[in-house]
Amino acid sequence: MNRKITTGLLTLIILGAAAYAGVKLEPPEPEYGLLLGTPDETISAADKFSNLRAAEEALDRAEGDDATKAVAYLEASVYFEAAGEYKDAAKYAEKAGKKHPQPPDAASALFRSGVMLEKAEKYKDAAKRFEKVYKESLYNRVPADTYGLDISLGEAAIIQACVCREVAGDLKGAKKTYEKYVEEFDAHPARRVWAYYRLGRVLAARGKDDDARAAFNAAVDVYRGAAGNTLLDMEPAVGYYAGARFYWEEYDYLEFVETELKLPQDRMERDLMWMLSTSQGLVAAYNEVIELETAEWSVAGYCRLGDTYAYFADALDAAELPKEIDPKRWRKKDPDDPERIEAEEKYNNYLAGLEEQTGPLRANATEYYEAAVAIAGTLGLTGPWVDRARARYREMTAIE
Repeated sequence: MNRKITTGLLTLIILGAAAYAGVKLEPPEPEYGLLLGTPDETISAADKFSNLRAAEEALDRAEGDDATKAVAYLEASVYFEAAGEYKDAAKYAEKAGKKHPQPPDAASALFRSGVMLEKAEKYKDAAKRFEKVYKESLYNRVPADTYGLDISLGEAAIIQACVCREVAGDLKGAKKTYEKYVEEFDAHPARRVWAYYRLGRVLAARGKDDDARAAFNAAVDVYRGAAGNTLLDMEPAVGYYAGARFYWEEYDYLEFVETELKLPQDRMERDLMWMLSTSQGLVAAYNEVIELETAEWSVAGYCRLGDTYAYFADALDAAELPKEIDPKRWRKKDPDDPERIEAEEKYNNYLAGLEEQTGPLRANATEYYEAAVAIAGTLGLTGPWVDRARARYREMTAIE
């Protein structure tokens, strides 16, 4: 669900930390990987009783040939679901799948059993059930329109398996399933962007940074390759492209904020040129994320712009001083010592020149934090990225 700043809607749920040296962002609610089965709201005692009774009556009819039994089991599953008994709903949907003589209908019943396991919050079991569906090539041709999806049941099953593995905390299994999806299914480019984005998040969570960045890069490449095709609807993938672009750049950002300007002079000059070049790349990337107009990613982008400028200023302030102007050395000398007088003058000139460099950097940082706060206020956004922007804005205005 891509939602834009211009419409005042929200797209991604971003949870961030508040340190320079990186953030932990939880993945957004997946457009293509929504759990289809979520527990229903409170079911009244009367409804529960009547539906359980109807389920038992359906089971009483589970006699005769396999087709008749399958229909009865499936009917019972529906009533058990209405009663809030999701484990039983899953059990009888699975039995219907095993009994049904028609493979497409059997696949649909098995898929339903997976959805019921989701409702029961048995995510590992649900993943296994969905995996059983997509392993059968015939099932891949069954439409999943019952669930409002315009894709095959097999593709819907592997997507559900991916998310169930991830929700269950089985990152190793999630990684394998996402990889299977992007390798085996000729999916719509928008869904491939989603899958590569999620794969990158899983790999990052497992500490596989190089592989994670490659996955984010793949998401970026797929999106850019398809974005110019007017026959393809890439709108649902904008949020995932923004996320992949953001995370792809995050690795450079983390290296950027670990850089310190130290002597000797040739090293300092080399590191300073690297920081300048890298900061330009970061600014371009975060501006690209912002221009996509995806609300929370824009807040994150503005925060990172602020962080980039602020850290550059801090790094310049903390740069190692040449010995000849280091106050720790010349302050030990007599105030009337010509060497001290000369060193102090050079030091003061250095500070004045430094302020000319860091002042505009901090002014830019302040403006970007303020922009993040403004977006959050306009759209009513909350969360750690918003908290960070507000806290950093207060800090920067206090400095000024």
